[in-house]
Amino acid sequence: MAAVFISHASTDVTAATEIHQWLVDEGHQAFLDQDLSDGILVGEAWQSRLHERLRWADAMACVLTSAYLASPWCTAELAIAQSRGSRLLPVRTEPGVRHPLLDSIQYADMAGDASAARAAMAEALLRIDAAGGLGWRDDRSPFPGLRALEADEHSVFFGRAREIDQLATLLRSPAERANPALLVVVGPSG
Repeated sequence: MAAVFISHASTDVTAATEIHQWLVDEGHQAFLDQDLSDGILVGEAWQSRLHERLRWADAMACVLTSAYLASPWCTAELAIAQSRGSRLLPVRTEPGVRHPLLDSIQYADMAGDASAARAAMAEALLRIDAAGGLGWRDDRSPFPGLRALEADEHSVFFGRAREIDQLATLLRSPAERANPALLVVVGPSG
């Protein structure tokens, strides 16, 4: 099941707690900084814990309110999640609120219809579950050695999309189909 980081302004803890409960009820792992069982503990280095949980998460639920927009830390969490390629799940809990970093992403509208927002989030997380997740635990090595890569390792092995598209185009070209040939891909590991 997907691991979800819940990003919220401190004044919006009630809505964040409700979303946390939705996720836990659906069987997902959810991180809410203020949750007593899996949040940040007294005496814990909170910034380190937040960064570790951002790396761990497959998705981020953003509890969107005017307080969220005003919070530099919420924007930082959002930017970190975006840069990591985490699935962003904006949940509007205050009518009309839009975050400039989320303009191209479909929102769930908890302010208008909480049950529809919950269903939309569940559907998005099912797709993450089907793909094997996106997060990467801190204690897991990103180097598999000589063994074959597994599907759940796709989040650290990327960056060759252009080259793959070029090879696929070459293999599909009429010239290659007319004259059987061998295509060899050679390069350094990684």
